[in-house]
Amino acid sequence: MGDQDKALSKMEKVQVLMMEHNYLKTEIFEQNKAMYQVFGVGGTVSIAIIAFMFTNKGILAIIFGMILVCLLVFFMYAVSRMMTFISYEASERLLEIEDEVNTLAEARLLTWEHTHGIRTGMDDRRIAFVLDPIKALCRRCSEIIRGNTRSN
Repeated sequence: MGDQDKALSKMEKVQVLMMEHNYLKTEIFEQNKAMYQVFGVGGTVSIAIIAFMFTNKGILAIIFGMILVCLLVFFMYAVSRMMTFISYEASERLLEIEDEVNTLAEARLLTWEHTHGIRTGMDDRRIAFVLDPIKALCRRCSEIIRGNTRSN
């Protein structure tokens, strides 16, 4: 058997890279799912803490409750940053895999991470998608208020 028999064909390399690609996409999905679960549990716990503060009237209960809420917010922030980091790392490797597969295939087959992925500003676009209608509504309300104030 020569070296050519031992070497992987282009198609086999593409298949191996696609298996890694699928695994990394699943990993990013699972990280996002876990982050939403952390926020759900955190929200539930914070409501329980706030309820405790108001049912046990007293300055000590309020101070203790505020400390717990602050610790909870810090914990949720730390966990979300850690999970986001893992997603960013996976996204970086996905970019490399897209380049490798496209080079091996001599065609532009994989494009998602390069055009829509985390490293291309997806988070900024998602935030803008959510906040732009709210900003527009606030601007419109401001214009109405200024218009009514000027006419009076």
